[in-house]
Amino acid sequence: MKSGCENAGRGMRSQELKVAMHAVTFTKRPIVRFRHSSFRFFFNQSHVSCPMPVTTRPATAADLDAINAIYNHYVEHSTCTYQTVPSTTQERRDWFDAHGTEHPIIVAEENGQIIGWGSLSRFHPRQAYCHSVEDSVYLHHEYQCKGLGTLLLGELLELAKKIGHHTVLGGIDADQQASIALHAKFGFIKVSHLKEVGHKHGRWLDVIWMQKML
Repeated sequence: MKSGCENAGRGMRSQELKVAMHAVTFTKRPIVRFRHSSFRFFFNQSHVSCPMPVTTRPATAADLDAINAIYNHYVEHSTCTYQTVPSTTQERRDWFDAHGTEHPIIVAEENGQIIGWGSLSRFHPRQAYCHSVEDSVYLHHEYQCKGLGTLLLGELLELAKKIGHHTVLGGIDADQQASIALHAKFGFIKVSHLKEVGHKHGRWLDVIWMQKML
């Protein structure tokens, strides 16, 4: 399933994202510190001899092809999403247009290339759930285990606080230990375990829900 199912309003798209992070690079993984103003994030890559800068910003319509390509890789090759048919360009545009200022979409960018994205979405369409959101974080499959998930989820949580949301939830396939560990690192706790509610790649799948109060 994802770490959430995925909104950035025109007002947020037109503004530079003010939430910031700063990272210090070590040989294994960066230590991320939160602070204010714009930021650059450095992490190690096996194919380069020096750290490369990664920045985050609100997503725009021009990012949708890259966002869709990252997501559709997992549709076809992973159980981190329970979608089994790749999203079309039009479906991704509709998804983007449905997001508003209270449900932002952000992207991580390295040298002009989108290498990951994250979003906050409505947990449930009924009105009384309006202060509860679900997170999603998807990384380009060649950029896993480099601290990028920490960067994106950390920023989503900062945005959720600034917007005034009360709680963030993540629905995660029970076999996705990296996603579970990422959420636990930020203080999410497991609140439910649903048995065999998904079926993908020829097997039944469990979903756990993790929750963080803001």
